[in-house]
Amino acid sequence: MEKSKRNERYTCTICKLTYTEEKWKEKCESWCKKHPSCNLEITSYSIEVKKSRNQTEEDKNNRQNKIVFRKKFSFILFLAFVFELLVFYNYFYPIKPFVAKIFHLNRIATGYIKNGNYTDRKLAVFEEVNPKEGFTSQLVLGNIVLQMATDGVIDMTKMEDLYKARGGIPQEERDLLTKSSTTPLTINTNNANWIVNILWAIGLSNKMDINKQSPVNGPDVNNFASTGGWTLGKEENGGAYFNKYPLISLTAEQQKRVKMIADSTYRPCCNNSTFFQDCNHGSAGMALIELGVSQGLSDREIYKTLLAFNSFWFPQNYIETALYFNVIKNTDWTDVDPKLALSKDYSSIGGWIANIDTPVHEVVDLLPKSQSGGSCGA
Repeated sequence: MEKSKRNERYTCTICKLTYTEEKWKEKCESWCKKHPSCNLEITSYSIEVKKSRNQTEEDKNNRQNKIVFRKKFSFILFLAFVFELLVFYNYFYPIKPFVAKIFHLNRIATGYIKNGNYTDRKLAVFEEVNPKEGFTSQLVLGNIVLQMATDGVIDMTKMEDLYKARGGIPQEERDLLTKSSTTPLTINTNNANWIVNILWAIGLSNKMDINKQSPVNGPDVNNFASTGGWTLGKEENGGAYFNKYPLISLTAEQQKRVKMIADSTYRPCCNNSTFFQDCNHGSAGMALIELGVSQGLSDREIYKTLLAFNSFWFPQNYIETALYFNVIKNTDWTDVDPKLALSKDYSSIGGWIANIDTPVHEVVDLLPKSQSGGSCGA
């Protein structure tokens, strides 16, 4: 009887997180009914979060092993590729311009494949979503990060401690933390995990009148993953920094534009818009929008930038989304409207599961191997 009790599982009927103790399941449901978001303390007791923590160290080791293997193997692949390219080029050179023009060889094919072999298509789409060279935005940080360090939003000692187990702070990030930057912000597979921390702090602490309307602003301000989860400042709880410092200058009209874009964009870790910045990716998304508006980017460029950053933070979700548009909608990822891709129908977790994941699973041999998704912690 005791053994049966130990194996009991209790699932929140709203967010579907599972607990070994009924009291935490009840607390989770109570929070979810009041705030459609994650409470950092409650979710830490869920089986899913505990499993994620246990996998972290294993994932680190696996990443290190993969890096070593790639370095050893990449040179051989490069030589083979160069040799094949030379052979192809020399053989087809006389007709190459004509063929490329007629068959659009510079674009990825779309639509269903009769034999169901999507191997090459998936590789091409993966490179579209997460290009090896990354995505370079038109945004610059200036002295914003330095100001946050001065204000205590970022504590360098805590930053050093966080990255000690990860091999130290990368030089690229250290430069952003210690110097004013005029270099356009670039995201790639290697820096996606730490660049979200920089943007998270900006979105969390930047002061705007519209943040008074934010669902985060209230008596529970310290309990969201975006607030209570920010442990890299001098204050014990990141909620102390919410909407506190004028880091980015925005007029009243510009703030309305920020809210309009934030209200219309989502991320696939919850069903909340970017304006409800209840996690690190929500705060980071707010920072991108605020920077884009303040620096004169068009709406489309801001949507494009946010989609590119989301795609590196949630690679599995957006690879599936790109495959959905490519195969089922017969549309290349580069032709998909970024605003549409970031909408509630395609980028909220509920919309993504219903409109992307479900139909994509019905296409035989289409899904790629699982990629690591975004974590809502530092």
